[in-house]
Amino acid sequence: MLKKFLSAGVVTAMTLSVCNADVKLTNFDKKMIEVEKKMVSVNKRFNVNEITIDKKRKIDDKWTMYIFKMNIEDTVSKRKSSAPMIIFTDGIYQTNSLMNLKTGKRYETEEKIRLRDAMDKKQNSQREKFEKSFVLDKKYYNKEHLIAGSLNAKNKIIMISDPLCVACIETFPSIYNAVKDKKDYALFYYHFPLQRLHPTAMTIAKAMEYAKGQGLKDVVKKIMFADLGKSYDVYKENNPKIALKAFNHIMGTDYTLDQIEKISIKNDIKIGSDVRLQGTPTIIYNGELYKSRENLAKSFTQN
Repeated sequence: MLKKFLSAGVVTAMTLSVCNADVKLTNFDKKMIEVEKKMVSVNKRFNVNEITIDKKRKIDDKWTMYIFKMNIEDTVSKRKSSAPMIIFTDGIYQTNSLMNLKTGKRYETEEKIRLRDAMDKKQNSQREKFEKSFVLDKKYYNKEHLIAGSLNAKNKIIMISDPLCVACIETFPSIYNAVKDKKDYALFYYHFPLQRLHPTAMTIAKAMEYAKGQGLKDVVKKIMFADLGKSYDVYKENNPKIALKAFNHIMGTDYTLDQIEKISIKNDIKIGSDVRLQGTPTIIYNGELYKSRENLAKSFTQN
């Protein structure tokens, strides 16, 4: 990500500091920070609020590895992120890649793997903590999103899904068939179109909601069981007309883009923030985030 910012140019409002208490700033460290600062040019959209030395390590008696961290803010979206940058220097030259010719060992590759693993560990820890304390707002158990079972059923399942997601399409039938005839289960469905993966997912979600508004029954079931991926390439196709044509064929309708355009699913998408959605399908079972899609139907019917 940082390389993209550097090539585009980034605003230069920076402070010089060290975020790792073990790293002591020498005069040379300060010079290195200034060098990296000069690499960053002006771009009104991005601010690099702070550049720090997260770590430095001697590779041998000549080369030293620096890991810089830049705190970046997108002035448009106001989103903040932190991006690492690895630089090697022998005191005269600097490079972002260093390989041991005898062993083929690339020091920056090993360090990137270490940084990735450390980040994954941190994120997994944060996710586990969130899941343990997670409590779903009861407002999400509503008639509008109920697709099977009774609203007052003892066991409640929410599926957050993209209608073009392969994993969702594979998961949905087993859950639906397991609970559809059971009085003590309720299944709720929420849209969360992943448009970067499936460019026409929003078109399908809007068409589904429009069809429900027109009084059509079992819309979610019919679309999920049909698998629109059999009708067109849901990963590459970005023409909404083709997507809607496939939808109409399955549902026996003749909707137009103008008819579905005003449909909004913003209220559905809000649930993604509440559950810190990591992907689809996301399953919530009796208020708890369900970690695995494996044996879902079996697990639900054991109660």
